Amino acid sequence: MIANAIPAAFLALALGLLLTAPPRFLAATAVCGFAGRLARDLLLDAHMGVGWATLFAASVVVVIAAAAIHRKSVPPVVMVSGLLPLGAAGATFDMILGFMRMPNLQGEALRAAAVVLVSSSAKAFMTYLALAVGMYLGLAFLRLLSREENAEV
Repeated sequence: MIANAIPAAFLALALGLLLTAPPRFLAATAVCGFAGRLARDLLLDAHMGVGWATLFAASVVVVIAAAAIHRKSVPPVVMVSGLLPLGAAGATFDMILGFMRMPNLQGEALRAAAVVLVSSSAKAFMTYLALAVGMYLGLAFLRLLSREENAEV
């Protein structure tokens, strides 16, 4: 699990650099990528479905980003860079390749390619939906904590 989380941290860091995250937030970006991938792998190891595991991991990324930055507002580039290692890059790539190959196929090969295309599209859609809902739930949790802190003051 850690073997998958370490490259995710480097990917998140590289994406943070590419997407121009402020230098003071780059460590938080790497921590988010690491924590998100580790959370998803732990949940998958506990026999949770990949969609649910991705959803909860995305929520973890949002909460970790807020905790690592020590501010109530988290720069979106930190969250996005931390979430992207959880994305469906493989399914999206298969979907694009399927679109490119289909015009040259006929018969059984065309039917098989259509099945791969639909399957890849469904995997990509479900993963991106889980990321979006997980990010929303993480932000909702942070808002709830913020309201409770303001009510105590």
